[in-house]
Amino acid sequence: MTTKRTTLAADGIRCRTCNASPTERRDHVDPRALAYTCNRCLMGIGPGAPESPQEPREALPATPTAPTLEGPVSGPDIPATSSTLFRHGRAGKRGRPTVPAAEQQRKARQRTRAWRARKSQQSTPDPVA
Repeated sequence: MTTKRTTLAADGIRCRTCNASPTERRDHVDPRALAYTCNRCLMGIGPGAPESPQEPREALPATPTAPTLEGPVSGPDIPATSSTLFRHGRAGKRGRPTVPAAEQQRKARQRTRAWRARKSQQSTPDPVA
């Protein structure tokens, strides 16, 4: 059984952006690889990476700040849907409504009787007239 092997240095292969070898960057490269881009260039922090300075980047805020939405109010202050009253109906409830157990049993009995009636009609031969 052959397994896919990786090596630290493929013979003669170098990063196509910064010209570093996989050994310098400690990248694992498949021995059959024809081209290679180091992980630092892929992340945009290598010396040959486009538009990336040698110095580390400035720290960004951990969470992006959402812009405040300002503009003309297009409707009333209280929309009509916010004052909906949920009383004793199905409004606001999820899924199928529950069926009482007695109703389920009654329907099961009806299904069984109908099935038996169909089976008995299929099994009895028609009298020849």
